[in-house]
Amino acid sequence: MTHIGELQNPLRYAALRDLGLSPEEAYLATNYPRLAAFTKDNRGHLSSAVPKGAAGDGMSAADLSMARDLFGDLSDSELVSLYRRATGRGR
Repeated sequence: MTHIGELQNPLRYAALRDLGLSPEEAYLATNYPRLAAFTKDNRGHLSSAVPKGAAGDGMSAADLSMARDLFGDLSDSELVSLYRRATGRGR
């Protein structure tokens, strides 16, 4: 910006400067709602290394292997569903 007229609210900026705020403070105070909306969530570009469905309370590989031995006619997804119902860890 090269001129005060280019600011979002130049009258408010000037009033804050007259009250003794530095140029940076007056700019931030004048543009806070817009800046806050812009910087509200600055983590949008990040992603988890752990998939969302991977909870620590799921069925272990050893448990799944034992369940296969006991319930050979059920698929893995059915075994996991049965495990969740039996342990109360279902969604």
